Amino acid sequence: LTRLLFHPRHDLREQCAWCLGNVAGDCVELRDMVLADKDALSGLLLNINQPETTSLLHNCVWALSNFCRGKPQPALEVVQAALPVLVATLCTGTDEVRTDAGWALSYLSDGTDDRIQLVISAGALQPLIAMLDSSNAAVLTP
Repeated sequence: LTRLLFHPRHDLREQCAWCLGNVAGDCVELRDMVLADKDALSGLLLNINQPETTSLLHNCVWALSNFCRGKPQPALEVVQAALPVLVATLCTGTDEVRTDAGWALSYLSDGTDDRIQLVISAGALQPLIAMLDSSNAAVLTP
């Protein structure tokens, strides 16, 4: 399934991202199983960086937020590559994408100082502060 995130058809990639996001969001054991396949994260990041459609972008960022969700949290070494991509989506995405990216960053920064510092060092602080100016209540929630 994760290899299909690299398929030429964007609609197939979108369905795979949606499916993986659902699996990862079910429980931490399944999340960790998905993250154990390096193609899962790298495929999502590729589709977020080069989305063919807005819908594909939305589904991939939502799936990525589920990859970051849950306690115990995923190991930083596993999800650290997602940080610059999440920060970029805070600056350029739609409200829905920015909301999901904000949730992902809140999941990643919840806990110890090293987790918080990693998110700050990735450049998330300014875009997160800028989100406070949004008139959309959903954007303000994370």
